[in-house]
Amino acid sequence: MKQKLTNLAVGELVAVVVFWINFFLFKKLIITTKSLISISFSLFILSFILVQGSIFWCILIKRISKPGFAAKYTGKIYNKLKILDVILLCMGVLVIILNYSTFFTMIVSFAIWIFAVIEWVNYYKLQLSYSLNPVVLLKYIIQRKLRKSRIANEIDNSFDFEIYGETLEEAHKNFKTKIVDGQKTEFVPYGKPGIPPKNSKFSLVNYPSKLGEMPMYITAKENNGKKYPAIIYLNGGFGGIGDSEFGWDEESPKNNYQGADAFKRDDFVLAIPSVRGENANPGKYEMFYGEIEDLEEARKYVALLPYVDSNRCGCLLRLLNIFVSSLPLTYL
Repeated sequence: MKQKLTNLAVGELVAVVVFWINFFLFKKLIITTKSLISISFSLFILSFILVQGSIFWCILIKRISKPGFAAKYTGKIYNKLKILDVILLCMGVLVIILNYSTFFTMIVSFAIWIFAVIEWVNYYKLQLSYSLNPVVLLKYIIQRKLRKSRIANEIDNSFDFEIYGETLEEAHKNFKTKIVDGQKTEFVPYGKPGIPPKNSKFSLVNYPSKLGEMPMYITAKENNGKKYPAIIYLNGGFGGIGDSEFGWDEESPKNNYQGADAFKRDDFVLAIPSVRGENANPGKYEMFYGEIEDLEEARKYVALLPYVDSNRCGCLLRLLNIFVSSLPLTYL
């Protein structure tokens, strides 16, 4: 990959150098000043676009050893360059027309200008370079298989807001907050969670957290060497985990399902932890500030179980009856 990107970056720069060498070699054949302006301006636009491409390939080369290099600014900068190129291309048409001298120089100028347009499309819209054989490109066009260009993807993936160079875990650790003591709350803990019936497939275990051990329901599997993906399910509301949520009491109506029973399947592990402030747990409600730490500790506990595939272990939150996947979630 590095060699391919290097060839692309160097190739564009070599092309620019060759174009200008030829321009100066044949400059004496350009009789009038208008012809000189017409051809040189078209060549400038083409060279400007090719240099943009070369720099972008250099950025991708750097990302091989340093992922995310210049990711914060690259898309924004190239989006501005994309607009600037369009302005220059439009100006190019006017320059060629207004500086008409001979039919031959106008044809040469427009040929260079068209080349610049093709390169702009190749970099900012659709990838046009697949092979040295033009039949390959024609085949892709007919079959409508042209791919979006790399720079176009870079622009689409850029953000208008600032991206910080730290993970959620690092940001959470570095952020200091103060939880107000003595504030009134309507959230009443449920007390210690009940022992699930034997036919429920659930076991009641305790997982370690920074504040102490906390309870969790889990559909444990036999340790027969098989690895299962796992979902850590955080139920909505406040109070903690209780037996009405998990399918061994009366089920919620299908049009307003509130429980986790739908995820209680034989082909993966379902874990339902209680977090700080809930049940009889240590700590206080922190409105998902400290609770995130508990949820991550629960995920780590589950991921280390001998029958769980640690590479397919993630979290599912039910907030306001909307399911949201979060934390270091690997798709199941």
